[in-house]
Amino acid sequence: MKVIQYLIFTLALLLSFSGMQELNAQCTLQAHYMLDGNAADSSANLNHGIFVGGPQITAGDRYGNPNGATYFDGVNDYLNTLTTFDYQERTVSYWFYAERTTAINAILAHDANSLTYGSFSSAISGGNLEGRAGGVGNVVYGLGIVTNVWYHAVLVRTVDSCFYYVNGVQTAKAAANGNGSGFGAYDKLVMASNRMRNANFFKGRIDDVKIYDCALDSTQVDSLHQSELPIPLTGLPSDTTICDGDSILISMPNTAGVSYLWDNNSSSNTRWISQSGSYWIRATTTNDTLHDTIIVGVVPLAQAQFIDTVVCAGQSVTVNYSASAADSLLWSDGDTSKIRTFSSSVNLTVQLYSFCGTVYDTVNIQVIQSLNPRITDTLVCPGNTLQIGSRTSPGYNLLWSTGSTQGQINVSTAGTFWCQVSLQCDTVVDTYYVSSPPELPSPIVADSLFICEAGDSIQIGLALDTAINFNWSNNHSSSLQWVSQGGNYYLNLDNDCSQKNLDYNVYDLSGFEPEPLGDTTLCLGGSIYKDFNQWPITEVKVNGETAQNGLYQFGQSGNFLIEYYQACGVWTDTFKLEIRSCECEFIVPNAFSPNHDNLNDSYIITSACSNFDYSIQIFNRWGIKVFENNGPEDYWDGTYNGSEVQPGVFIYKMYFSSEINGLLQEGYKEGTIRLYR
Repeated sequence: MKVIQYLIFTLALLLSFSGMQELNAQCTLQAHYMLDGNAADSSANLNHGIFVGGPQITAGDRYGNPNGATYFDGVNDYLNTLTTFDYQERTVSYWFYAERTTAINAILAHDANSLTYGSFSSAISGGNLEGRAGGVGNVVYGLGIVTNVWYHAVLVRTVDSCFYYVNGVQTAKAAANGNGSGFGAYDKLVMASNRMRNANFFKGRIDDVKIYDCALDSTQVDSLHQSELPIPLTGLPSDTTICDGDSILISMPNTAGVSYLWDNNSSSNTRWISQSGSYWIRATTTNDTLHDTIIVGVVPLAQAQFIDTVVCAGQSVTVNYSASAADSLLWSDGDTSKIRTFSSSVNLTVQLYSFCGTVYDTVNIQVIQSLNPRITDTLVCPGNTLQIGSRTSPGYNLLWSTGSTQGQINVSTAGTFWCQVSLQCDTVVDTYYVSSPPELPSPIVADSLFICEAGDSIQIGLALDTAINFNWSNNHSSSLQWVSQGGNYYLNLDNDCSQKNLDYNVYDLSGFEPEPLGDTTLCLGGSIYKDFNQWPITEVKVNGETAQNGLYQFGQSGNFLIEYYQACGVWTDTFKLEIRSCECEFIVPNAFSPNHDNLNDSYIITSACSNFDYSIQIFNRWGIKVFENNGPEDYWDGTYNGSEVQPGVFIYKMYFSSEINGLLQEGYKEGTIRLYR
């Protein structure tokens, strides 16, 4: 809902002094002359004064209250406070209403050279407001003072400066001092005359003179001014019009001292109005009453029609907005007519413009031609539910073979389903043939997926029902194919409900044979193991004996027939093994004497074997290696790190190799050596 809120502002708000900017803790109201019937001080200090000359106390104040201010006749009337207000920091506030601005009209006078912190005074001189806030030298701080208008003036003295305010606004500033007048000096505050109380009498009204022993800042002065302003009365806003469904909020100033009464007896300062009519309010203060009326009219909104209908061919629909509250409209096809007739299908939007805004409407008209029956073949997957039915436009009357009257039904089994479709224009029967998918076959694998001879080929795949979709990994176009190369062939089957992947691994063995075994000679007691496990061999026989787990040990001389069995047949190979003696003697001394007598000075190992080679390591009894040869001709001379070792027993470890009868013989030997000196 749209809300229209009228905010009623006033030029002046009544604020209690307690709501004024907070004063300093040491600030005290020293005197308050209310001037509403006497010259008494209403502060706690009771600095009462006296009237001289008989001023009238029945004058109305700035609020219009009778006896609320004191009227001075400008001839001989004045007020003597009989009190000295000599403070280093000082604020003097007063209200005045002048009936004469010519010559000099003294409002306040407090002037003597005996004052420590200077004199303060205020007067209208030649139409301007001037005075002193704490020292000598008049300061003009109010220009163009007119008669019969209430003014608020404030004089502020700080330690070093004087500030002047009119109606809450600072208008002047001067330096502070402690000087005053010597001639006709008088250190008591008087009102409506000069300090000598014999001339410059003020003509007009004075009200609410306040004196503080502190210096108010500009914010506090403005708050003081706002708090003492007269209370204004504000009337209702002008007559207005609202849209149907909207409301307005009338909000009057929530001002202390002002009470309200509405025509519905409500005393609230606010009121919501949502209906047309005439509404009045009475605002009342202690000195004034205001009665005001507002007339509120309600404008209806343009109404949308939201036309959504079906008509037969040859018929038409008229859309009429001439009675609508719309001032103008715009169709989505650019037309601006308020009346339009349609004989063909349309789907348009309309913007209806009025005083209260824009309303959007839609016109959806479907023209139904003669109905044609629909025949549909479809598939339902096992365990699933299929939704059938294609007549979803409004206006159809439907009756299914299942008894349903919905636009669509769910089926989970194969079968034939019909739907009688009726419109005001025609009646037909739609038929739905629902079938189950063909079952995906299991693969039929040939007796062998091996290609045994070069140029051979093998057939893979399936003869499929045409309802089953297939896709080969090599993009072959038929569900069966002949292949002449080894590899992995994948066939994907899809019956529109599920899929199955068939793998055909074809092995080309036409170029494969096991590596032949070379004839071998072994030393007596030796043997060799052969591992025949390799793809695609499935079994191996040696001289008719099956190799267990593909392993066979040869340990006797002889000729051997090797038979390799695999998918394409048997490969054969022959192997000859000869066993010979491989003994070889070499001399390993068990002692030597490196004493430099050219006899047995080195530890030497000799052998008659062919290509004899050895490596030897010698350790002392603490396990420290004292020698290791770099070749067969490298002999130990009985030293370690360039120093001769002590006689004793040493341990050797030796690895050797040699050729015997053309065969390589390797071995290991260890023992002890005794060294003599």
